[in-house]
Amino acid sequence: MAGGISGQSVTIAYDLMNSRAAPRFLRGIQDQIFNDHPTWGEMTKRTSMEPFDGGNYVYKTVDLARGQSDGSYRDLDIVDTARVDTETVIQVQTAEYFKPVTISSRERDLHRGKLAVVKSVQASMEKAMNRIVYDLNSHLHLDGTGNSSKRIIGFDGWVNEDPTTGSIGGLSRANNSAWQNKTANNSNTRANILLNLRTVCQSATIGNDGPQLILGNDAGKNTVEGVMVSDINHNLPVGTEGSTKSGDAAVPRVFYRGIPIVGDKDWTQYGTTTGGGQLVGLNLRYWCHVNANARAGKDRYFELVTPQRAPTQTAEVGGIRYHGAWLCTSLRHQFVIQNIGADAA
Repeated sequence: MAGGISGQSVTIAYDLMNSRAAPRFLRGIQDQIFNDHPTWGEMTKRTSMEPFDGGNYVYKTVDLARGQSDGSYRDLDIVDTARVDTETVIQVQTAEYFKPVTISSRERDLHRGKLAVVKSVQASMEKAMNRIVYDLNSHLHLDGTGNSSKRIIGFDGWVNEDPTTGSIGGLSRANNSAWQNKTANNSNTRANILLNLRTVCQSATIGNDGPQLILGNDAGKNTVEGVMVSDINHNLPVGTEGSTKSGDAAVPRVFYRGIPIVGDKDWTQYGTTTGGGQLVGLNLRYWCHVNANARAGKDRYFELVTPQRAPTQTAEVGGIRYHGAWLCTSLRHQFVIQNIGADAA
């Protein structure tokens, strides 16, 4: 129409703006949401992400034995190029998560036009992403069998309480001693927790290559904190007067031999439950996150499904999508402590 702009051009401008601004908005808020979910936040912050655009399976090479031969040579020596006979691959299927974001025609009318609902859409996207991260954070503590095995495989699958049974990544733990994580049973004995930590940390360390992060449910982390507070100053002092020991239950993490121990209140112990606490030690060098989103390299862990309206709908429906998996290529560098004594912090 003369002297103005048509509704169609406004719609096109809005959709173009949304297609460019929404992914940038999603990237900007991911770290904030991750920080509310300790396990997922620590894993994504400390491990590598490998984009995997397309395909139904992810393959990653593992070595079931530490190299023993000397790889050095000089001048005309014959170089050994034989394939290591203990080298194989793990195979894990990726999983998808989706939460919808819906924009109704009535909502646009109440907000007086499409351009006025941008903030409302962003709030809906943030809520959808947070719901997915909540699921992912919870599922990282499980074995992946829930929802007809459509979940990501978590610690219960990789770092299992009984590492001598079953298979993970297509490899038998029972038939490969090197494909077994380390374990300890605290037997609900609070006094033995530091001894158990030392035992599994040493057994999961080969040479100088050992655990770098310990995750656990809140009871497990608080038990360690309670023991450490009683005899050593494990954190920076709280306040400027009085005792120099922390002992503050609000402290989000403690350290064992320089390894951070992070508690997660949403973690329910898997396996036996003589004691309510559990800790999982991780060597993050052997973990990676495989991201199968189409724009994994640019939009990081999540992607926007642009809202669209079908001819018979009165609303536009889009959403937030996650598509990925966690892989561990060396189970012998990981550990789990079960049945930790009662919460003591």
